[in-house]
Amino acid sequence: MKTCPPSPKIVCWTAGTTSSGNLQNLQDITRWWLGLANQEVTWQLRTRPAGVPPEDLDWSLQPIDEVFTLREPQFQGWQLRWRQAESGQVDSVVVMDLELDQGRQVLDLVPQGRSDLVIRVRPLRLSFDIVHLENPRILWERRPEGYRLILQQPNQGLEVQVDLDATAYEQLRGRSRGTTHPGGTYPGTWV
Repeated sequence: MKTCPPSPKIVCWTAGTTSSGNLQNLQDITRWWLGLANQEVTWQLRTRPAGVPPEDLDWSLQPIDEVFTLREPQFQGWQLRWRQAESGQVDSVVVMDLELDQGRQVLDLVPQGRSDLVIRVRPLRLSFDIVHLENPRILWERRPEGYRLILQQPNQGLEVQVDLDATAYEQLRGRSRGTTHPGGTYPGTWV
């Protein structure tokens, strides 16, 4: 594929590479792949001209793309295996490169011996873990790269930290204007 971009949300693995982090990346990707069990996924295959990164391809849904419920996902050696719930068919592909974008929940893979192809797998619907906090303590921190919103629920021992750049902070602040807060100020305490 390409050199893995320096991003904590992007995880890359290349078959046969002994570089540091390759094994941990494979474990992270495997965990994500196994987590697709019983979910509807889109399976997209694209031809890729030499040197063109996967993100530059047209990933809009095409008639050739498949949507199916993925059952029994496995990763053995360099082989991804799965069963399509609708047909019961067992499929597999031996992979050369994997790139998981954890933020967008997208896995791009290059089959062994076919560097001109990219397969993209992603859940049809994203699911989120929901944390419910009732009247949390609200704190703010200034950071070199922006701000941090901290929501604490002391009786449950929970803390949620949200890092915001200046633009996101102003958007959040703008949405809270026009609402009434105790003391008439932006809610929260600066720490």
